[in-house]
Amino acid sequence: MKLSAKQAQYLLAVLKDTLDMRGFPFGGYTSEQRLAIYNRTANKAQRLASMLTLRFPDVEVVVSPAPSPTDTELVVNASTLGRNPEDEPPLELRYLQKHMRVADVVMSATPTPLIQAARARGCSTQTGQAMLEGQLPLIATFLGLSP
Repeated sequence: MKLSAKQAQYLLAVLKDTLDMRGFPFGGYTSEQRLAIYNRTANKAQRLASMLTLRFPDVEVVVSPAPSPTDTELVVNASTLGRNPEDEPPLELRYLQKHMRVADVVMSATPTPLIQAARARGCSTQTGQAMLEGQLPLIATFLGLSP
C-alpha cells in the first residue's frame, strides 16, 4: 500500500494522539530527534522515510537495515508479526531496555510476545487493543458521531 504524504501525516497524528490519550507519552518533535524506520521490504521503508522527511524536515529520518533499536526511546511494531504464535519477534528482544516505551499494533486477546518481553524488562507498553480504544473517539469525530 502506498501512502500519500497527507496519509502519512494523518497516521503519525493518530499514533501520537492515541498514545497520548492512553497515558503513553509521545513527546513533540525537535531537531535533536531521530526516527529510524525498518520494514522487511526496503523500498516501503524508503518511501515512508521520504514522505516523513517532507512533513517533518527538522527530524532526522533514516531507513534502518535491521530492527535494532539501540539508543531508542520508543519502539513501535506496526507489522503483523506477533499475530500468530509461530511468528518470529519483530526485533531481537535483547535490544529492549527498561527506559524504552514499546507499542505493538497487533490486536490480540493476550499480550503479544513483544509486549510480554518488554514488560518483563520493565518497559512502558501499549497494546493494539489499547491503541484501538484510544482511536475510537478520533474515529467517531471523523465520522461525525462524536457526542
